[in-house]
Amino acid sequence: MKIALALSGGGHRAAAFHLGILKFLAEKNLLEKVTDISSTSGGSILVAQIFHNSAAIKPSPGSFRSVLAWPGSEVFLAKVLPLCKHQITQLSLENNFIKRMLCPANWLKFGHRANLMARVLEKYWFITSPIQELPKQPSWVINGTTNLSGEHWRVVHDANKNVIGSDDIGFTDSSNFSIADAVAISAAYPGVIGPYRFKTADKIVYLSDGGLYDNLGLEPVFDLEKQKIRQGIEADFLIVSDASKGISHKRLAPFWRPLLRTLRLIDVINQQVRSLRLRTLLPFLKHNPQQGMYLAIGSAPTLANLPDSLFDYEFLSEIDIERAKNTATSLASLSESEFDN
Repeated sequence: MKIALALSGGGHRAAAFHLGILKFLAEKNLLEKVTDISSTSGGSILVAQIFHNSAAIKPSPGSFRSVLAWPGSEVFLAKVLPLCKHQITQLSLENNFIKRMLCPANWLKFGHRANLMARVLEKYWFITSPIQELPKQPSWVINGTTNLSGEHWRVVHDANKNVIGSDDIGFTDSSNFSIADAVAISAAYPGVIGPYRFKTADKIVYLSDGGLYDNLGLEPVFDLEKQKIRQGIEADFLIVSDASKGISHKRLAPFWRPLLRTLRLIDVINQQVRSLRLRTLLPFLKHNPQQGMYLAIGSAPTLANLPDSLFDYEFLSEIDIERAKNTATSLASLSESEFDN
């Protein structure tokens, strides 16, 4: 078995949910089987965390250097999971981002504040390496969206190439591009963190959260048109981890609160994009259960298409499941109980 992971957005709620699924894989000694990853927003930040928290310190001429790695199952459980939990519960990205934005020197950067989030990731979570220092495997696609055309923007790393761009604008080498900047693009949610300003030799492109195009991070690993795992990736088993909060029933904000109105409409659009992708994915998984699974936050275990091995675990109560689903979409620190649930 070779596993592809599609990790959705959803801030730290998504990170905690994805870590639970990765913990299950590690306990079954399956993390070593992961060959392909596609991530969006909070899922992208988590993957960057995992690579950096798995890093080994190795000697180099005159000093030492950090070598990024995808963790084996034992290392994940003993080292990486506790480090990720500490960062998510104790080191608030949101608070440190706000502090940076309040600094007068950064006021002119308000129109591209996702660039500041990249610096926060570097300083407080030590996500400091360029794309070229990622291990050859697993491959990793970091998903974003172009503001220019709404097209799928992505940073692609695999054994053969490191590129960044979109089909309509074109691609360029991303070997020296910072991982922190790549995931800041993926998490550049409009009105909150985004957009991100990407400069090329002859133009400036503004980029936003990958969830605007595909919050599931599905497209790089699943061919929606052919309804099968995408040709060209190594994996033959797809795990889609969906921590999307969905959309609740509530009234549109009053006209004097235009930002809340805009964010609500973005949520409506995102829900439709997600639904359209699921209408293709779920029938595929129903008819090909040996090729993957879809795990969604908020789903009762009895209603989900789960492998028998998952039923060895004690599940949350329905109240706790609903509470986990309704955790805010943000990069503020989670409490210990929010993380564990």
